[in-house]
Amino acid sequence: MFTVRQGKKDDNPIIRQFIEQSEATYDKDSIFILVENEEKEMLSVIGLHKCEQNGFLRSFVFSPAFPVDKLPMFFEKVLMVVKENGCQSLFLASNKKQTVSFFELFGFKEIEQKDIPENIKLSTVFSATCEMDNVFYMWKTM
Repeated sequence: MFTVRQGKKDDNPIIRQFIEQSEATYDKDSIFILVENEEKEMLSVIGLHKCEQNGFLRSFVFSPAFPVDKLPMFFEKVLMVVKENGCQSLFLASNKKQTVSFFELFGFKEIEQKDIPENIKLSTVFSATCEMDNVFYMWKTM
């Protein structure tokens, strides 16, 4: 059994620690959606950086204990939180080509970097993706 919820301000220290154990970067202004087990141990976190009506998913971090078969359900809940936060369009970046088909199941389509809205491109969280090798971008309307 596990719980999916939007992180609260007092979760930020543990979220930061969890994210910094990976290659991802922590951004205090992001909204975080997390998964916890019964013992309240964090199993996964995804960050949402909101730019007006646009959202940018970032910092996908999973512990080895995360039950992979629960990933679709977790991602559905992530999309619900994105909607609840007023995002009309959602973008993401990845350098793992094997994830394309997973995101396509949820309505994402690949796009070129030039087609990403300026308010996202100007954010510091987006600039970190430009340093990744083999990065690609995806988008969907909410």
